[in-house]
Amino acid sequence: MTTVLKVNGDGSGTITHQMVYTKAALAQLKQFAALGGGRNGGGDPLSEQQARDMTASIGPGVTYVSTEPVTTPLGQGRDAIYAFTDVSQLRISTQPAAPGGLTVRTQGFNTAS
Repeated sequence: MTTVLKVNGDGSGTITHQMVYTKAALAQLKQFAALGGGRNGGGDPLSEQQARDMTASIGPGVTYVSTEPVTTPLGQGRDAIYAFTDVSQLRISTQPAAPGGLTVRTQGFNTAS
């Protein structure tokens, strides 16, 4: 995962986010989604919809700009660009979000809402 934040003098700016998954990780995510019943589109981390859905979790005033699939020697993923109006409102985490439709419950960690 790589996230580049560009901030303008007025506090607005852009976020360029790249997430790349190994083939093994993608296979595992698909298995988890199948076990969970594939709710909400099935948890495809490479989909444009996943990139669009991430917008709300980044913060208020964030808008989706564009996305495109990417293939690297490490695996496959997606480059996404978002715009924001106020850098102080961002909620950026170093922990990648779980793909939509996938719930993870372990001791001390739960993605269920």
